[in-house]
Amino acid sequence: MNYISTEDHVEKILFVGLSQSGKTSIIQVVFEGILPESTLKNQATGRIKKKKIDFSGKIISVFEVGGQIPFLEESFSNFKESVYSDVKNLIFVIDSSQRHHFLKALYYYNQACSLALEYNNNAKITILAHKIDLVAEEKKSEILNEIKSTFNVGKTFDSVMFQTSIYDETIFEVISSIDV
Repeated sequence: MNYISTEDHVEKILFVGLSQSGKTSIIQVVFEGILPESTLKNQATGRIKKKKIDFSGKIISVFEVGGQIPFLEESFSNFKESVYSDVKNLIFVIDSSQRHHFLKALYYYNQACSLALEYNNNAKITILAHKIDLVAEEKKSEILNEIKSTFNVGKTFDSVMFQTSIYDETIFEVISSIDV
């Protein structure tokens, strides 16, 4: 992976989601080539991280908003223009194994999507039902349907949803299929 100077204009991908949903691990595994097992002890992301990356020959700018409530709120107020302007694809990450956080995540999803679309009405919205490998096989369909229903997938923000894990090829397939 090559880091590129921040002066270059490139496509912007924004990762948002509650704390411990898997945003940093996805970025590390997909864009930095880190092994999934090496991400197990990741610390929480503070504030907003951004980097420019050469991804499969295309330079992209990857932004990540820390998932703790103060950082999410700060991204909606003090830093909203710098975070949400020019977003080509907003990727909202949901920890599929944390069902009790779905409604809380929905609030921040609605805020993030509204801001991204305010600054770029062509922004794509992608929901990752992440950590699906932690959900019992007999519960997966139920959980995925609950996420689809709760987040009104395909309707409210013309979003699409994928089930992903950093422990198999699903995350690579999804990120490769996203328009960047």
